[in-house]
Amino acid sequence: MISVLVSENKEKERELLIEMIKHVAAKGSEERLEFFSMGAVTGEEEETKKPEKLDAAIVDVTEEEGISAAKLLRREYPEIEILIVSDDAVSPILYLNPEVRAASLLLLPLQKEMTEQTIGEFLNLFVKMEREDCFYVEQKGEKKRLPYQKIRYLEAREKRVYVRMLNVEYAIYDTIDHLAAVFPREFIRCHRSYVVNCIYIERIRYADNSILLTENQIIPLSRSYKTKVKEVMSHV
Repeated sequence: MISVLVSENKEKERELLIEMIKHVAAKGSEERLEFFSMGAVTGEEEETKKPEKLDAAIVDVTEEEGISAAKLLRREYPEIEILIVSDDAVSPILYLNPEVRAASLLLLPLQKEMTEQTIGEFLNLFVKMEREDCFYVEQKGEKKRLPYQKIRYLEAREKRVYVRMLNVEYAIYDTIDHLAAVFPREFIRCHRSYVVNCIYIERIRYADNSILLTENQIIPLSRSYKTKVKEVMSHV
């Protein structure tokens, strides 16, 4: 299931964008699309439950509240990919910054061919067609696809393994030994209970037996894995 939020106040353009997303996604994937509104995120609509995870958002910033909506989405869903809809009257400084971190841009008025091309490139940021690029977990009867590049680390605790993203984790019944063996080479064993994705390592504190990840996350480094970690990191 691909979760997409479309924040567009103009009904005609919102419907056009949704149809284009469905059309482009259908070309390369059989996965279903699930669409949400900003009300689902802010809780303004009582009947709408806030989604646990959003893969992507398309946000119109031509009106004043648009930038605020994009910033809110980035705070609530740090891993989300954001496509900005704008025009020449809006300064790019407002959305090309860490608070929004837009991945792509559509300029109004929308042109069908260019819009479809941009949406296609945008979808490819998180819709991975090759199975080996993702790890699959079962959650509440639904199969979730987690891109390896967004998995920060694995942690074994309470007889399960927790797959940790930035703002959410998924518990699975497996062993840390097995996952360490089958995960891509970017994932290195640093502790009997931890496997870390080295692309998120900001600093290794060998004296303190700890690893500092981006976003100030800290995980342990055991003495028995120090040599291996040093060897791997010397080639990164």
